[in-house]
Amino acid sequence: MDGIYFLKVDGATSVAFVVEKDSVACTVAGVQTFAANTYYVYEIVFDGTVVSAYIDGALVASIAVTNVSFPNDEYITPSLHFITGEDATNTMTVDWIRAIQLQTT
Repeated sequence: MDGIYFLKVDGATSVAFVVEKDSVACTVAGVQTFAANTYYVYEIVFDGTVVSAYIDGALVASIAVTNVSFPNDEYITPSLHFITGEDATNTMTVDWIRAIQLQTT
């Protein structure tokens, strides 16, 4: 599996930031303590050398691509996964999703 994502396991309050290639992950744990019924803005920025994670506009983690196996030889699709891991009904409200690609020549 490859990806760059935020991860919160069902039932936990700790959010992690993960960069993963070929199922080898570099994880920065505890970038946020999640509170139910609260709105957050999650952002991922890649400048060509560093992947940075922001929550509500504040930098919470940076991972240099030289320090990790970086997903550099495949396409990564922007996606959102909401998996509850239980039979009970859970809901999530998404206000907006935006993907921006900037290229320099």
